[in-house]
Formats: sequence, C-alpha cells, structure tokens
Amino acid sequence: MKNLIILLLIFIPIGIYSQDLAIPDNPYEQADEQIKSRNAFKRERWFYEQRMFPGNYIPEDAYSKANEQRDEMRKSKGFAMNGLFDSWVNLGPKTGFYFAYSNITSRMTTVKYDPIDPNTIYTGAAFGGIWKSTNAGNNWTAISDNEVSLSSGSIAIDPNNTNILYYGTGEATYSGASYYGRGLLKSTDGGNTWTNYTSGLQSLSFFSRVAIRPGSSNELIAALGSRSSLGVNGGLYRSIDAGVSWSLISSGRADDVIFSPTGDTVYAVGSGIGYLISTNGGASFSCKRRYLNGHPKPHRRM
Repeated sequence: MKNLIILLLIFIPIGIYSQDLAIPDNPYEQADEQIKSRNAFKRERWFYEQRMFPGNYIPEDAYSKANEQRDEMRKSKGFAMNGLFDSWVNLGPKTGFYFAYSNITSRMTTVKYDPIDPNTIYTGAAFGGIWKSTNAGNNWTAISDNEVSLSSGSIAIDPNNTNILYYGTGEATYSGASYYGRGLLKSTDGGNTWTNYTSGLQSLSFFSRVAIRPGSSNELIAALGSRSSLGVNGGLYRSIDAGVSWSLISSGRADDVIFSPTGDTVYAVGSGIGYLISTNGGASFSCKRRYLNGHPKPHRRM
C-alpha cells in the first residue's frame, strides 16, 4: 500500500501539470469537452504545446534551428555520424514493441520502384527518411539522413529519367505522431544529393501524394494534408517548373491525386477539397461534388 501511494504521488503531478501551460489563444482550448477527453487528442496536445509555448504557434524556423543544433552536437559531442561505426551491421530481424499494439515493425508511408530497373526501390519511413535498395529489397541504405526533414509523405519517380526523384515531406496520416515536413526534396542523381524547394508551399507541409504528368515531366500536382492545430490548411498544389515553385489550386485537406495515362485528365479527392477533375492537365479543375455534414453541395467551378 505504501508503494502504491508513492507511485500516485509521483505520477499525479505529471497529469496535472502536463496541460498547465498558459498559451494565449490556445487552439486546443477551443475543442469541445468530448474531444478533449480523448487520449489521442491529449497526446497531440501535449506534444505540440511543448513546442508552441509561450505563443500559440510553432516558429517557422524552429525545425531548421533544431537541425543546426543537431549538426553542431554531432561535431562537438557525437561519434556515430562521423564514420567510426560504419562497419556495424544489424543482427536482426527484431521487431519493436509498442505498449498499445504489442510487436510492430514501423510505419512506411510511401514506396516506389524504378519503372526501368524494378530491383531499385525507394521507401519512405514515417520519421526515418528515404531508404534505397538496389537488389529488390534484400538490403537497404538510408539516403536522406542529413536533409531538412525525415518525415515522409510521398515519393514520385520521373519515368523519363528515373534518377529524378521527388520526396514530399510531412506524414499526412493525422495521428499525434505524424510529424510535419519542410516542403519538397528533389534529387537528380538517384538520391545521392537533394535540393529543398518550398516556394509557394506552406512552411509546415504534410504531403499525401506527388504525381508527375505523363508526357510532361516538368508538370506536377501535389495533394497536401491539413493540420488545423498548426494553422496548416493543406490543399491541391501545382508546379510547372519541375517542383521548384508551386501554386495553390484548391485550399483544404487533399488526400490523393492521379493523372490519366495520357496526362490530360487529373482526378483529385480530399475531405477539404471534395472531388475535383481537370481535363487540361491540371491547369484548371471542376468541382464535381463537395460534401458538407454528409450532404452534397451543388457543382461549381474552381
């Protein structure tokens, strides 16, 4: 009994003070009581409030400052990233353990294979960056460990030049552990080096899909998710310069987008954008159906 009382004294203050952050205009306070009672909501709130405090937003450069601090710590205090342990190998396989689901492997949010060489495969781990295999998945190498984001949204491979890769960062799966990204990463050498593009995109990105227009590799459409607690609206975005810059087509959570084989027709869906169709390669879209509280609204032009 004495041990039980000690444990309660230890853990009760954590529950009391974990939500006791005075944040002006806190968006999490605007939720109704039923939502506030959900454990998933509490986990997300705790995670983001630690990063929002003392304001009600995450600074745009917070991630870049964290990366700079990480790199400095590697130089001054770290050893693992300096090549000293490159000869170590995993003696697995060994699963991870998560208290709510027992044994697990990991979340893989996107997988693509090279259409010319199917032995070459790229996969995006939830918050582990891009991994590449050149022997049909038997061995893997991490190829984005030092980039601006490790949160994986969607991978696209240019079929006309399969060394060109697009990696939309930010995992659009809407859990408390779905981390935001920092725009688009592009490689022109099969993932050896990357360039970060953010022009026209929201500073915190959640990529659901990146699609390349067949027959016109410079034209891309991306579906981006939303996260209202972070002020991220999401939307359908278009690039006509191979991912360097983007323009918003339709605001609101976008979940998927796909081109027809000819590249003329584009289909896009999302709980925020409804059901959109383009018949001119993505230059403009028509809203075929949009739902509001379970009821369809009339068709309208976008």
